[in-house]
Amino acid sequence: MRINSGYWAVVGVAAWAVSVMAAPAPAPTTKPATAAASAPAAVAAGVPATASAQDAAAKGGLSAFFHAMFAGDREGAFALLAYTDSKQPKAKEAAEAMFGEILAEQRLRKAVAAEFGDKANDFGVGMGASDVADFEKELAAATVKMNGESANISMGAGPTYMVVLQGGKWLVDFDKTQANMGPLPEGADLTGLQKKAAGYEQLAKDVAAKKFGTVEDVSKAVDKVDSEADKPAGTVPATGSGPGTR
Repeated sequence: MRINSGYWAVVGVAAWAVSVMAAPAPAPTTKPATAAASAPAAVAAGVPATASAQDAAAKGGLSAFFHAMFAGDREGAFALLAYTDSKQPKAKEAAEAMFGEILAEQRLRKAVAAEFGDKANDFGVGMGASDVADFEKELAAATVKMNGESANISMGAGPTYMVVLQGGKWLVDFDKTQANMGPLPEGADLTGLQKKAAGYEQLAKDVAAKKFGTVEDVSKAVDKVDSEADKPAGTVPATGSGPGTR
């Protein structure tokens, strides 16, 4: 699994974990009295029976965001983010660049799977089923610390996510979670993320148009996108976009 290692982008609970659709865990013998309406079934099943309904709802909001990311659902994912720090006016732009790249990788991965079937199992871009399963296990075991209409969800040795209750829904608090992860991307870093996202989106279209003969050809094209995006400003990009043009 290859995914941008900066900011929130690493899956498997190494930074901002992004995952969904894990195989449902065995259902607990006693379910909370209520659960978040938006919580995916896999997460609801994974919440320990002793967890409060409020804890389950907070976890459900976090999982709903990751489900949208894994599915490549840009609109759905961004609808589940909250920006709570007015001192970070560029937070939304940063989030769009960071998560936009991850979403583009997911869509490329899905395009490769649709085109090449089982041959795409080893494609190193985006998140796969094992990443999903790892995240769901960590989420089920995570501890929740409630603070009124906000909560901290601690993933053991992994990161801590902040969620906030707004309009009756638990949303991921981008500003407070990012503050724990590091600075917002800016300058060349921000531009690089945007270029990669655009490049992956184009590759997904090219895969669907059958412009690549093998998964390896797609992987080489991904390397080219990364290389071009990481070049300093003012560098003249290489010509050609298809297989064998590196």
